Amino acid sequence: MANIKDLKLDIEKGQVEVAESIKDVKAWGATIDEVDLQVVYKTRYLEEVGTKEKNQKLEEEEAIFTKKREDELQFEKLKFKQKSRMLLLDQPAVKSPSKGNVCENVKASYHKV
Repeated sequence: MANIKDLKLDIEKGQVEVAESIKDVKAWGATIDEVDLQVVYKTRYLEEVGTKEKNQKLEEEEAIFTKKREDELQFEKLKFKQKSRMLLLDQPAVKSPSKGNVCENVKASYHKV
């Protein structure tokens, strides 16, 4: 930015030295200032757009990662349930201690003695 202003001043001095009217020199300087401001605004705009695009891309990547992780966890949960069912099917049926079963167990223990 400082270089542009220095160049502008040097050119304006040269224009005054070659006897151009002050009015023309001021008009030229105003045009340069206007163009310089447009360059600054457009540069900021492009930087903002770039930042927004970068942030949007990161958000999309994060959403994809989160979805993938949720799918993996769901798959692991289903595997665990299936494995649990298979283990339950492989175990022999155990009678629950109801009144009839308890009596039979007590009688069996007396006969062993």
